[in-house]
Amino acid sequence: MDPNFNGVWSASEIDMARSFLASHNTYTNDTNKKHNDIVDELQARFPGKEKHQVVQLYVHLVVEMNTMQSNNQQVVVSNALVNDNF
Repeated sequence: MDPNFNGVWSASEIDMARSFLASHNTYTNDTNKKHNDIVDELQARFPGKEKHQVVQLYVHLVVEMNTMQSNNQQVVVSNALVNDNF
């Protein structure tokens, strides 16, 4: 079996997907269309992966990116509170 056609994502594929998501982090009124468009683009970039694999990777990366962003905002807020209190 060709390793490019299995369910395992390589580190380079994940980095490519993460980079694509970071560059397409735009906000629209129709978030379902945005998500569908991004998944369709990722599917086109990784034709050897099944749709559910692409969706799972997309969801995982979005959660990861949002968690990192939330953690960064908490650090900034915490630092601001410390600076304002002292």
